[in-house]
Amino acid sequence: MGLFLSRFALLMGSTAGGDGGDGGGDTIGVQFDAAKAGAGHTLSNDDRTLINTSGGSDYRRWVPTLSRVPGLYPAPVHWEFEANPAGPAEFNGYHAVVSQAALDDPSTTYDSGENPICEGSLAYRGSGDIWGNDGSNIGSYTAYGAGDIVMMPFDPATGSLWIGLNGTWENDPATLGPVEVSTAAANDFWVVGQGRETDEGGTLRTLTSQFSYTVPSGFIALGEGLGIEDGVASFTAEQWIEIGGGQALSAAVNELWIEKDTS
Repeated sequence: MGLFLSRFALLMGSTAGGDGGDGGGDTIGVQFDAAKAGAGHTLSNDDRTLINTSGGSDYRRWVPTLSRVPGLYPAPVHWEFEANPAGPAEFNGYHAVVSQAALDDPSTTYDSGENPICEGSLAYRGSGDIWGNDGSNIGSYTAYGAGDIVMMPFDPATGSLWIGLNGTWENDPATLGPVEVSTAAANDFWVVGQGRETDEGGTLRTLTSQFSYTVPSGFIALGEGLGIEDGVASFTAEQWIEIGGGQALSAAVNELWIEKDTS
């Protein structure tokens, strides 16, 4: 009987602040993309905090992060979002993972005036509802607002999303299935923030040193990635094939190198 063994050899390098990993001692983590922030949003705190300061009411523009979550990422990721303590008790806007298709489509992208709820995106609204996939309300959970800590474990390979609030899970990601599943599984995603009403928004936390709560078992902190976003990851598959039923073994080794997309 053949034996198949596989392993990940991870090559972690130093990065500019927030570009995906902490292999070089990053203390910032993943950042929002200032170039895509609307005039109504103010970014601060090394571009990890996004607040609607002048966008007014029903300001639907949203802001993606600088780095994507690759669709074939070899581990599910986890992050937290601290809702602005000076915001309303219940937010009207969303914290979301947006599909590459939604970001690329002019009719649904960050400055289109469409909320981040289309083409396989999944968005957790302050009202407690999750909207997404085809722009529909697909689930109702716990509402959140000023000062709450939103917990977001996500597996891009399967499109699976879990949510929690202030240390309490809707479904424990270590033992239970996701609350919702994206129709864009195995494609690239982007974490996004939105300040839909005045003083809405908050701070993205992607490093374990920034978290209020423990990373769920089986997940990694989004800002402490496996090297794909901040360098090179090497996947090595070793196939040990028993020859002719005897004691001799041969080994075939295949390596896949995944380089950072700088486009």
